[in-house]
Amino acid sequence: MSRVRHSLRYATAAVGIALALAGCGAGQISQTAGMEPAVNGGEGDVGPIAVRDIQLAYPPHGVYEPGSTAVVLGTLVNSALTDDELVSITSPAGQVTITGDKSLPAGRSLILEVPAGGVPTSSSRPTTTSSTPTSGSPTSGAPTSGSATSGSGTPTSGATTTTTPRPTTTTQRPVTIGKVTVVLTGIGEEIRSGKTIELTFTFRSGSVTIPVPVAVPTTPRQPAAGGGGGH
Repeated sequence: MSRVRHSLRYATAAVGIALALAGCGAGQISQTAGMEPAVNGGEGDVGPIAVRDIQLAYPPHGVYEPGSTAVVLGTLVNSALTDDELVSITSPAGQVTITGDKSLPAGRSLILEVPAGGVPTSSSRPTTTSSTPTSGSPTSGAPTSGSATSGSGTPTSGATTTTTPRPTTTTQRPVTIGKVTVVLTGIGEEIRSGKTIELTFTFRSGSVTIPVPVAVPTTPRQPAAGGGGGH
């Protein structure tokens, strides 16, 4: 009888502890309750290359207006034993520009990140400076300054020592291996949360077209005014 009584005591105690834990958990509000639900980005595969979590960065005002610029985020993973490369990204929604080292070595990943300084306001083409040689053709009757002369003292035909200056080059940020920036410019129509666009990723080994959504905001959702009444 004593053994039976001890067993009943232990069973009663276990049930009480379970009920107490359940009561403590009831009514608790998770810290993530005010966050927007997570949205998985678009994904696809090109053989051993995985295209994962591709999204358009959340726009500052919640919508991409026609003609605006968007940043593409995501990850490319090469699980093959051979190296590959991201050749291009195209979309019917606009023009895609890739900046950085597009190589995708075997067993490595390529991160699509936000460019330094945020989203560019407009797409600007790099200006090229063309240098025209200075007027170095010798005038009749007298050699121009710096013209080469033959042993007899007469200027040689068309030979000058004037050098053409090289075009100036702009200093660029060092390329970070494993990271690139992908920017979609000239968006043709409005893009907001809940809508997707198509992006085609082309590698040396093949290509894949996937639907790409707009990312959700990373800040907590503000509670409605007057909501959350007391018990």
